[in-house]
Amino acid sequence: MINNTIYLDNNATTKVDNIVVEEMIPFFSELYANPSSLSTQSNQIKKRIADCRKVIGDILNCNSEHIIFTSGGTESNNTVINSLSRESINKVFITSVIEHPSVLNTIKQQEKFGNTYKLLSVSESGIFNLSLLKNIIDKNTCLVSLMHVNNETGVVNNIEEISDLVSFYKKPLHIDAVQSFGKIKIDLSRLNIDFLSISSHKIHGPKGIGAVYVKNIDRFNKLIFEGNQENDHRAGTENVPGIIGFAKSVSMLDNFDFSKKEKLLRNFEKKIIDNIQDVTIASGNAERVYNTSCICFKNIEGESIVNWLNKYNISVSTGSACSSLSLEPSHVLKALKISPCYINGAVRFSINKNTTEDELDFTFEKVKSIVSHLRELSPF
Repeated sequence: MINNTIYLDNNATTKVDNIVVEEMIPFFSELYANPSSLSTQSNQIKKRIADCRKVIGDILNCNSEHIIFTSGGTESNNTVINSLSRESINKVFITSVIEHPSVLNTIKQQEKFGNTYKLLSVSESGIFNLSLLKNIIDKNTCLVSLMHVNNETGVVNNIEEISDLVSFYKKPLHIDAVQSFGKIKIDLSRLNIDFLSISSHKIHGPKGIGAVYVKNIDRFNKLIFEGNQENDHRAGTENVPGIIGFAKSVSMLDNFDFSKKEKLLRNFEKKIIDNIQDVTIASGNAERVYNTSCICFKNIEGESIVNWLNKYNISVSTGSACSSLSLEPSHVLKALKISPCYINGAVRFSINKNTTEDELDFTFEKVKSIVSHLRELSPF
């Protein structure tokens, strides 16, 4: 039955592409030497890692030596923030109210080290209030950390405008691009970005591997000590199969037409709106990435919809995979000032490059019948 699952939870993770798996397999069973050793095979693997780093540097249009491999987006975000905190005392971190927990919670932790933070508000569409950002940046600001695409709503913020503003004040800027990388072109040669976080498993690559771009590599304060891997920026034996798979998934990005998939999901949204009463799309009037739709159903528990869809082998989410086990309402949807009676009924549908129209049609029919059934049972 698992093989027949309609998987619409791709912001949580994606299926590793078969071609990516094939590329990785030899590095488990044949080319398995430690790249830090001195053998011939170790040197071969070391060169492959350098080649992979260049693949990622090329797609971001940056020097590959400024790419540091990590275990994923969470480590990348934590690495940037904690690296800056090591040289900061009584400084201020700026982030927004809709950030991923790996940014928001890490910045809140800075209070333990004598620093403070300020939270940037957003419009009801989820767009950053850049006028406020101008007012809160000052001489004590040590980092501005903002996301490109929100993981719950898919809303896209203008990182070119943000980078121009922050660079005007000569402050470091970190962009969490985990949900945008591979979906929106990012040209670091044209952007004043100091740090950028990306991850493999959101683009049909393996889990457990990501990267962080660091513009001024000499000022980077590493967090993991012992060996001199990653050009002495992150100690620990490299995840070689993961790096190989990451680079392969990146190399396949140019072969995909995003516009066709966006039309599929927007048609799905329209069917929901036209056929089910008391529904709203979070950030529905803003620019959103092609694959994400957060649909809120009034006076229904989103968890109930998710559980019923699971019975039909349809996988969706109530929000961020990192916080979906929490009983607290989504901090993102609260920031958008969505009514609690809608927030509790939020379901996130996120498609991938292989999602079909038939799958979305089937999902729509099941959602329609499930919502009707749950509303018959509801006391509201």
